[in-house]
Amino acid sequence: MYLDVDADLVNVSTVIGTSEDQIAIAPGSLPEWRKNGRRYFSVHWTMHLRTSIRSCRHGMKLPARSGNGIDLEVYHIPKHAYNVRTC
Repeated sequence: MYLDVDADLVNVSTVIGTSEDQIAIAPGSLPEWRKNGRRYFSVHWTMHLRTSIRSCRHGMKLPARSGNGIDLEVYHIPKHAYNVRTC
């Protein structure tokens, strides 16, 4: 990521709305609710982040795993599975 001398880190608080078959992916936990055939996710980061918001469609979610007490979920495009452990 490119940051210029006049760039700042930001706090983020927003709602992301998706179609019924999509999911928002961001650091942390995202409270979710559904309304009128859409999914909504609340995003709130209280620390300054060097990040950007992305949107994409993935066709596959692997079963959730835990590592060192942290829950992990992997979403990917099935034809790109060559770099994703599936077992």
